[in-house]
Amino acid sequence: MALIICPECGKQVSDQSDQCVYCGYPIKQNTNCTINGIKFDLGFLLDDKIEYGTKCRMFALQHGCEIGQSRYYIDKIIETGIIPKTLTVKTVDDVIKEQETLKPHCPTCGSTDIQKISGTKRWLSTGLFGLASSDIGKSMCCKKCGYKW
Repeated sequence: MALIICPECGKQVSDQSDQCVYCGYPIKQNTNCTINGIKFDLGFLLDDKIEYGTKCRMFALQHGCEIGQSRYYIDKIIETGIIPKTLTVKTVDDVIKEQETLKPHCPTCGSTDIQKISGTKRWLSTGLFGLASSDIGKSMCCKKCGYKW
């Protein structure tokens, strides 16, 4: 028997009771959860006999996410003792696509093939061309179209 937190009133109640003794909220719950549109039984997450690491691996394998990411969801479920009806889990492919969009890119052509203009190059260009230098106030250069910003 374990104590869980009632989602309605926030008080601790037994996981064996049918409803919260303080507010009457139903405690016994359905362990089915829809994750990314597919139904799964997540009852194993509330089973005290299964080790935490095993739960993380099982969740990660079922849903195609990283183990570190599965820990986030598992910790929330174990902490509250409640399995949500729906979850959206980012897969490894989703994370890679998200990282691709976060890469810096050229504001003119959109290319990610860019490089930083070194301080020495800017100093030399300013020394040679003075205020006519195209590197004054610029820190990045696109290798594809040559635009500097």
